[in-house]
Amino acid sequence: MTTSNPSPLDRVEMALAAIAESQAASNVRLDRIEQLTESNARAIAAHGEELRTSLAAHREELRASIADVVNMVGGVAVQRQQEQAAGDRENSTQIEVLLGESRENIRQHQVFIEEGVVFRDRLDRMFAEIRTIWQRLVG
Repeated sequence: MTTSNPSPLDRVEMALAAIAESQAASNVRLDRIEQLTESNARAIAAHGEELRTSLAAHREELRASIADVVNMVGGVAVQRQQEQAAGDRENSTQIEVLLGESRENIRQHQVFIEEGVVFRDRLDRMFAEIRTIWQRLVG
């Protein structure tokens, strides 16, 4: 068996064939990478759109919740003011009633004092008359 050495031209052709095969394999890998890149880009774009939609929905829910809380706090404040005003009116009425009762008590006390002065004056006159009668009887 004779072994023949490939000629330089055969070696160049074999090298070119190997390069072509390697290039073809690289092109297949590059095509697959491009497909994956495009697929990932589409997935990222879709996910980004989902996030924007979700964010917009959450933003609207948050605005609605904030509006509800503001309305609730405002309602509680108004109710508290109304309750306080009603309590103030009730307190004012009670104070007026107590002032009226105090005035009546003062008036009755003054009448009692005046009646006491009149009674004392009558007693003084009666004792004076008794003294006068006693002095006449004794003396």
